[in-house]
Amino acid sequence: MLNCIGIDVSKASIDVHISKNNQDLVFDNNFKNFKSLFLKLKKIYKKEIEDIVFIFEPTGSYSEALRKYCSIQSIKCFIINPKQFSNYAK
Repeated sequence: MLNCIGIDVSKASIDVHISKNNQDLVFDNNFKNFKSLFLKLKKIYKKEIEDIVFIFEPTGSYSEALRKYCSIQSIKCFIINPKQFSNYAK
């Protein structure tokens, strides 16, 4: 699961956990910073960049920009319902 990128989306920022190097980062929630995140991930993952998967919860309009960015860049993403995830944990 080293190719999973966990993202917590809020109005102003996205908190990112990169499991490959156990790094936590914070970026502003906008396209410019999504690009910065992706460039940073390219340096870390190199040839494995096509295997990364973004995982985040739907937060209405706050997560919509990230979803669109993933679609444009052909980044795989799982948008997980927090209720279903909570039930799975039980």
